[in-house]
Amino acid sequence: MRKAIAIGASILALGMSSIAAGEEAPSSDLQRLQSVIAETRLTLSNATATLERLEKELSAQATPERSPSLRGVGKVGDKLELETLLRPASIPKSGVPDVVGAFRFHCGPGQLAYVDPIVSRGKEANHLHVLFGNTKADENSTYASLRSSGESTCWSDGNRSAYWVPAVIGRDASDREVVVMPSYFNIYYKRRPKTDPYFAETGITPVELPRGLRYVFGGPAGANTSSDHQVKPMFKCVPVDKRPVPKGGRTQADMDTVLSSCDKIGDKVFISISSPSCWDGVSLDSVDHRRHMDVKKRDASTGWKSQCDPKTHPYEIAKFTLTTVITVTEGDRPQTWVPSSAMLADKSAGEGPWDTWHADWFGAWNDDIMARWHANCIDKLLSCNSTNLGDGQMMKRNALTTETMNQNKRLPVPQRRSPQPHTHQ
Repeated sequence: MRKAIAIGASILALGMSSIAAGEEAPSSDLQRLQSVIAETRLTLSNATATLERLEKELSAQATPERSPSLRGVGKVGDKLELETLLRPASIPKSGVPDVVGAFRFHCGPGQLAYVDPIVSRGKEANHLHVLFGNTKADENSTYASLRSSGESTCWSDGNRSAYWVPAVIGRDASDREVVVMPSYFNIYYKRRPKTDPYFAETGITPVELPRGLRYVFGGPAGANTSSDHQVKPMFKCVPVDKRPVPKGGRTQADMDTVLSSCDKIGDKVFISISSPSCWDGVSLDSVDHRRHMDVKKRDASTGWKSQCDPKTHPYEIAKFTLTTVITVTEGDRPQTWVPSSAMLADKSAGEGPWDTWHADWFGAWNDDIMARWHANCIDKLLSCNSTNLGDGQMMKRNALTTETMNQNKRLPVPQRRSPQPHTHQ
């Protein structure tokens, strides 16, 4: 609509400049031009008013959720008996020489649906997602509903958070369009310990993941508002036979190169993306579901140190890296694979389908479990694997995680409920 207003203004200006220049024209033509100018003025006025009204309505619908404290919303019970979810474990080794503590685990894929309770709340999402974590996550999910119900494909019901990424769609050997389901997901949370001098030096405050926090991160570039620091996905091929592949199998930004060389049965494609870790300390969500979070900066304003902006995002939470792992199976044609979000690519800016890869996260950890991996794995700078909590216990791997991992399913693309897609922020 703004473009239409601009065009109308140009027409109006052209007509008036012609009159001002004193160009000769029959009086009837001048009268018609004056009439057109009057109508154009009215149209522009109405269009501007309509645009302002629509923007106000959109803003009202997307009012950011304020956090009542640095811990987020109030606690919600989950009726879980922790002693049944845990088992003994050895104390993990130190993460030194790394400067961050780490907490890692695997997830199996869950629901396949046009669902996005962050961006498309209460309605059908504009593209297909693979959800994992909470099995009851849907378009109406809230922090309370996630905490109080659902099993988890992320190792244990102690983590009822919901995660989702675009579905990967391709064509098989029979040229049928299929959804290429991931084999599994790797997730690890990392942050400096709260006693690290870095925090005192920078004025940044380390905090646990606030209850109810949610956000979107990654492409497309036009949607990313993280201080001009684009959160970009990286890709890698891990060949089944250790044969040479481009760049020696190292991660790279070009997915097309990866797919062209990763086409043997048993090869694995890794898609990795890291979340922002800087929080404004005020909002659990924002209008675009991104700007309440930010990535660390490294520029002259920070003395070339990698840190959060203390003026806008003075709190640091654990950053998590999410890796989607896809195994090439018989009948696959990896060079046909594209994310379901491909329609979001800005081709005029040179974006390709894989530039739109992104992830969504809606936190719903059990409070005691989350406090323990923060206090031990993160704040004691330990390297914790497989949900080891760093205190002599770890979460038991549930049956659902085992059942959903490494299935390597190829599924029909599900039909949409509504014919018109909704716009992703």
